[in-house]
Amino acid sequence: MDKLSNSEIIQKVITALIGKIGRRTSESYAVVIFDTVINGLIPRYDFLKYIKIENSLYSEGINAVSVSSKIDDISNSEFYYAIKDLVEMIVKNLEKNADFFFIKEFKESLSDIKELNLNIDLKEKGLDLSLMQFKYIVDKKLKSKVNYSEVIENVIRTLSVLINQILPEQETIDTIINFIKKQELEFPFLRYVKISKTPNQQGFYNIDALEELNDTPSVLISKSLLNLIEDVGKNIEWKKDKEFIDAFKDELGDDYLLKLKNLGVNLDKLKPSIKKEYEKILMKVLETIISLVDKETSKGFSIVMIDSILDKLRNEFDILKYVKIDKSRFSQGVDAIRISDEINNVEPYKLGKLIKEIINTAQEGLEDNAYFFIEDFKEQIGKEYLDKMDEIGANLHLLEMKFAKKQRRRPVRIGNDLFS
Repeated sequence: MDKLSNSEIIQKVITALIGKIGRRTSESYAVVIFDTVINGLIPRYDFLKYIKIENSLYSEGINAVSVSSKIDDISNSEFYYAIKDLVEMIVKNLEKNADFFFIKEFKESLSDIKELNLNIDLKEKGLDLSLMQFKYIVDKKLKSKVNYSEVIENVIRTLSVLINQILPEQETIDTIINFIKKQELEFPFLRYVKISKTPNQQGFYNIDALEELNDTPSVLISKSLLNLIEDVGKNIEWKKDKEFIDAFKDELGDDYLLKLKNLGVNLDKLKPSIKKEYEKILMKVLETIISLVDKETSKGFSIVMIDSILDKLRNEFDILKYVKIDKSRFSQGVDAIRISDEINNVEPYKLGKLIKEIINTAQEGLEDNAYFFIEDFKEQIGKEYLDKMDEIGANLHLLEMKFAKKQRRRPVRIGNDLFS
């Protein structure tokens, strides 16, 4: 009988696990756990990205999970290590729902796969389910109870401190309460979080996460906190210099950051999703162009040039409806430009294409100095923004190549004259 492929093996393991978890909870809950565990293991086993879980189809259980045949190209040793870690992490995240009998039933369900004695094969590769049963009993006795309440309280306090940098005190409390109530729809256990709407005699607002939360599976605690932090970051008008997630980390402190990490909360994963910086990126690009042109002309001329470029491109780029230049304020340079934050919702490649076209049009008007313009632009805007431009497809390499043939020795200014 033909040996099963990697994709077939992992599909059968997933089916067996979801079936057993579903008996104790539900298949949709099982898929939530798989989604969390798979995402946690992808940094270690990149090929697990070939397992796709459609979030919108959680209610469809096992049908929400699909495995690409690309996983068949992975070496056996690495593949079986991944399965071993996958199963162990699933059992760990199930906590009280993964008792001795769950592991036993999972082992028996694998034995029922007629195409291959998967238990023997997995044992040879390092996943001994019988040993896992024994370790489960020992670990349960040694494991102390995790204080989720304390972690949740400190996360909420930290979010409240950040919100209070933008909103008044009472509005801050009302806002954080509303964010938590919103999450309660998916995570009912958050009803055990109690926040006083009025300050106590010392002037403080009480934030209490009741001990009942400590009986909640860690995978759900992790997901609820991740969702809460992301929701706050996306919806408050955070316009500080430091990114929201970085400000959150600084305020929370190293001890609780470690506790969040141990819970499986990956804050870095939220960075791209929390606040798109398209408005900031485009403004920085325009500021840099204006600054470079200002050196040779004046604020009035440089802003007129930018206005002319944008007007020329408006028919081609619909997203320029979010960019306005007040012609009555030309003399104020970049202060005449207004970019709506609605531009943060556009598709990144569209903004990348627009930025490249703005820079291309600007440098074409500089004729012999075009190549040096790109050089100066890159130096002035800095690596941080060049990296952000790369992420949205606004790489300047092709523009550099385009004008490379026109490169000449940089002219030297002496007084008001240019000498080559």
